[in-house]
Amino acid sequence: MITFCSLRWKPRAVDEGAPPKRPQGRQDSPSVQCPRCNHVQEPTPECRACGIVVAKYEARVRAEPDPQEGAETPPSSGAWKSSLAGAAIVLGVVLIGALLLRGPQADADRSTEAAAGVARAEPTNPVEVARRATVRIESGWGKGAGFFINDACQIVTTRSLVDPELQRDELDGKASSAEKKLRRQRERVDELAEQVQHGPASGRARAARRLEEERTSLERAKRRFDERNGASRSLWFSRNELRVTDVDGEELQVSQQYVSQRRDLALLWVGRQGCPYLEGRPAEGTPKKLRVFALGFQGVRSPLTYRAHTIGLEDDRKPFLMVDKHFGRSVKGGPLVSYGGKVLGVTAFPRHRSHRRGHAIPIEEVWNELGAHLESPLARR
Repeated sequence: MITFCSLRWKPRAVDEGAPPKRPQGRQDSPSVQCPRCNHVQEPTPECRACGIVVAKYEARVRAEPDPQEGAETPPSSGAWKSSLAGAAIVLGVVLIGALLLRGPQADADRSTEAAAGVARAEPTNPVEVARRATVRIESGWGKGAGFFINDACQIVTTRSLVDPELQRDELDGKASSAEKKLRRQRERVDELAEQVQHGPASGRARAARRLEEERTSLERAKRRFDERNGASRSLWFSRNELRVTDVDGEELQVSQQYVSQRRDLALLWVGRQGCPYLEGRPAEGTPKKLRVFALGFQGVRSPLTYRAHTIGLEDDRKPFLMVDKHFGRSVKGGPLVSYGGKVLGVTAFPRHRSHRRGHAIPIEEVWNELGAHLESPLARR
């Protein structure tokens, strides 16, 4: 016969710090308490209330370190402030010592930096160096350029730009040529007028048309003659008429000049010292092809290819350097410079010249013609 009975549990408060108490009842069935949720049950691998595996949970709890172990006591505010003050004192002593030791060296560094700044201010580009040594020259009969040949601020340019006698001869020649053309034009007009009045009737209309064209040409020739003849007569030279301006726009007063009687060269004095100048390089030993540039009062014409040989002209067979591009009038009298910063010659416009080539008077000719009047030997470097 089987007898059923029911057990009723009476809840009681459990002290968490005290060891778990087994419920009163049957002593033959031991019970255990869940280490997580404190559920009391018979010994089983898992807790029926929370479902954990008791052995794994206990192993994980034993592996975790105690949070109170290794904890350092935070320093007090007074200790922290004293440490900070000590560090500040040490840092101040180090800085003061560094400043005392740095004083002489700092002065030397500042002087070195100042010298380096001055060196940086000076141009090193060959084009810029040549540009600063080039000047603009204006007169009553033309414009051109020149350049400083030494530190005494002597300026080399062409004679045709500064010498009125040479200009007067050229203008007289142009006026004489214009007068001859005007005389021939008048003769042709008179001939056509005779044909219109007394020639055959069949050719009068054609002669009349030609007569009108020739009369127009005659008026143009007359104006050209008046301009050139008037320019030749009104040309009066004075040094004050020369206007020389450097690259910064400062006008330089010409105090003296010398012109060569053999070559188209002139030397000017402006009463200054320490100007940026160009050193010369002789054509002898120069490569057959060398990239160069020419400077004038309107800027730089570049690049040009300088052919290292001289050519003879039909009039006087004087040597000229020849380049493969024609120069503009703005570079007349200016320097022909290599990309190494050396001046090779003075740009010129000879009468019997090739209009497809540029010409320059070699720097050797400058030394030969003007060397006796150069105040500084630096021009011959």
